[in-house]
Amino acid sequence: MEITQLSVLTEDDFPTDVNMWVEECVEEFYDKTKHMMTTEEKDLLTSALKYRIKNRNKDYEGSVFDKVMGLYKIEAAGDVFYIELSNDPVHILSRTTGRSGYSCEQISQHYWKGPFQDLGFRNATAYFYNKDMKWLGRLNTRWCLNDSGEIDIGVDPNIYPMMGGWDTGNLLRGLESGEKKRDDKLLHNTIWTLLARKGFLYYEKAHTPYSYVGHSDTTISGGVQLPFKGLKHHGY
Repeated sequence: MEITQLSVLTEDDFPTDVNMWVEECVEEFYDKTKHMMTTEEKDLLTSALKYRIKNRNKDYEGSVFDKVMGLYKIEAAGDVFYIELSNDPVHILSRTTGRSGYSCEQISQHYWKGPFQDLGFRNATAYFYNKDMKWLGRLNTRWCLNDSGEIDIGVDPNIYPMMGGWDTGNLLRGLESGEKKRDDKLLHNTIWTLLARKGFLYYEKAHTPYSYVGHSDTTISGGVQLPFKGLKHHGY
């Protein structure tokens, strides 16, 4: 498997003026999703970005994602595809809203506050694209504490949208084409390999020291600490 990093993204690339950042996010979110944020949603966005700016320093636990964020080209299993790891607020908020495929993280659903917490905590979301940069799906990641008490990265078990019935062949050429189906096993192995090469996931178990308000497939959802399994759990 060949992984080539094409771009780098760090917290220094984002604005420090909260009002300007909020207005930029609201406008870009509408352009991408056609959803105009309500007053409640905009207030939560403002609160999350204020928290993020306050914790902009390199000592904040979420800064661990500065080591991995960016766009990657992947050559594996006879195919070429891309992974974009980012905690850009609109990247996080639009991971479900405005896209095909159901998820309870949609801004109109019960766990809509989860993505806002992720963007505040600087948690990154992995987007998968085919060789033509057509979106294939996404996978959530979060900063956590591993079983040695060190800051690490946890990876959710499921790629969304969860449409089921995917085969284990090469990557599809597009979700709508029907020519090939998404190979979730390959995509999972790729993101694990990418993060492991960056020095993460070498633990058996980890957890978020904070309670997560949104949905996660690792445990029951809403107001709980999230558990994660690492490479050692799987015998690596």
